[in-house]
Amino acid sequence: MNFFSCVTLIVVVFSKIWAMDRSEDRVETMRKILDECGVENASVFQGDFLKTDVNDKKFSKVKYAIVDPPCSGSGMVKRMDELTGGNAQPERLTKLRNLQAMILKHALKFPNLRRAVYSTCSIHEEENESVVDEVLNDTYVRQHFRLAPLVLPSWSYRGLDTYGFGKDCLRADPSKTLTNGFFVAVFERISSERNTESKCQKKKHENDEEVVEVKRSKMNLKGITNSVQAVSSRKKRKGT
Repeated sequence: MNFFSCVTLIVVVFSKIWAMDRSEDRVETMRKILDECGVENASVFQGDFLKTDVNDKKFSKVKYAIVDPPCSGSGMVKRMDELTGGNAQPERLTKLRNLQAMILKHALKFPNLRRAVYSTCSIHEEENESVVDEVLNDTYVRQHFRLAPLVLPSWSYRGLDTYGFGKDCLRADPSKTLTNGFFVAVFERISSERNTESKCQKKKHENDEEVVEVKRSKMNLKGITNSVQAVSSRKKRKGT
């Protein structure tokens, strides 16, 4: 079972999940797994995410994103024997790194996104801290997002300390954690923007409540008026 499938099974049932992959085989695999698990709140489709319009109305409620891009897979134990000392061709790493950074930047442009998790099953700095560093220095990202501090603080193996944000990232390594190699970084929207959003939502809620109260008042007033008219009508009948 892949990463997406696991997340889908633990997400709130009332949520809507969108998933995209360029590989037709992986898309079919995801659909099959979700169908077998009875998951009905996920839409899986094949395509190039970089060509996806993140401002499309159907994505307006997207709050969280999992960015699990193509990577070297150098952290997978079953592939360690294929790699000498975990090395990979520099040219391939550069291409992967550039693609990973582009995908992550694009994901962070969902207008109402709150958090995004970036992950790879790579042990290479080029695909991990280096990507995070580039994305954090992007003008748009710098204005709207930051790295979530000390995610899973109980996990002792952190990102490379040659980066100021290293402690905020997670690493896993076959030789240190007895697991497959992995990397995780969590981006979160800057709190001031979140507070502004919350205030707007609260104000809208208050306005909605005011509208309801006004309607209730009018209904009550109408009821009182009708009662007065009814009483007045009865008095007139008695008088006659």
